[in-house]
Amino acid sequence: MAEYRIEIINQSDFFQLPPLMKNCFDMEVDINYFIWKYIKNPSGEAICIAVKDSKNNVVAFEALMPEEYVFNNETKIFYHSVDTMTHSMHRRKGLYQQIAFKGFDILKEKNNLFEFGFGGDMSTPAILKFGWKIIFNVNFYFKTLTQSFVSNLFFVKNKTIQKLQVKEIEDIDEISNLLKGLNKSAIHKLLNKDILNWKLSHPLYDFKKTGIYNKSNQLEAYLIYYIQNNKVFIYDFALKQNNKTIEKLLFNYIDKIVIRDKLKGIVSFAQNDIAFSKRLKKNGFITNNFNFGPLNKKLPFMIYTLPEKFEVYNNPQQWSITPINHDSL
Repeated sequence: MAEYRIEIINQSDFFQLPPLMKNCFDMEVDINYFIWKYIKNPSGEAICIAVKDSKNNVVAFEALMPEEYVFNNETKIFYHSVDTMTHSMHRRKGLYQQIAFKGFDILKEKNNLFEFGFGGDMSTPAILKFGWKIIFNVNFYFKTLTQSFVSNLFFVKNKTIQKLQVKEIEDIDEISNLLKGLNKSAIHKLLNKDILNWKLSHPLYDFKKTGIYNKSNQLEAYLIYYIQNNKVFIYDFALKQNNKTIEKLLFNYIDKIVIRDKLKGIVSFAQNDIAFSKRLKKNGFITNNFNFGPLNKKLPFMIYTLPEKFEVYNNPQQWSITPINHDSL
């Protein structure tokens, strides 16, 4: 490590992160992406750990992004490990290990050693060696244009549907108020107005917020999505109550967008066997369970904490992981 040094960096060094992101992930972002992500987070600023070379260039990086989660009715800060990067010219030198253990030490000093993240093809084998544990895998769910076309053919408007109105949601309070009344998993992300506004101001995506309203103009369900690479990506949705009619109308709305704009289809991302993924499956979404073909990857949901605390968080049934839990979707 003689030619390298580890530093906690701040916004003054963020100009070095876009080229590193391009090198590692082939992603085109500018400095505003990192300011939004690491500085403007209502849950607090991220801990940005970098390795610099002798010329003061950032050649490896990881951010620990604070996020508020509710566990046993108590709000806790969990640290989301994001944007783990090592420049291609500086790999195989143990730089990420140095960063990872620096992060562990910082969180130990805060008496809050809990990290979570989503493993990648290259990162998962390495971080398992550091003591991370896989809790479960997360699947991509998708529906093709043909499936949407067939679903729409069999969609029938009954008298109840005719009393409902589908329109854009203008006030984020409507979504946060609906969420307050829902049954939630034992461990769940806190989604208040400030956090939702921050998440939906993501500089890479143009989020659309659509609601289903009853005849009294009260929100019964919402859908948050964006369109990218000729596909609709469902970011989040929820229903005020279990109502098959409203559910069918919600998914028919997204089918019609795909048909109208001749898109390839619809994609989402979810933990298996939770309400979110069960509703996707019930409305025609499928997963690729083979080791080849489109959207076949399973992303490991992983945690790192003290050994004696691991069992507390180890049960998949305590979690409900959907796109809104991910930092890059």
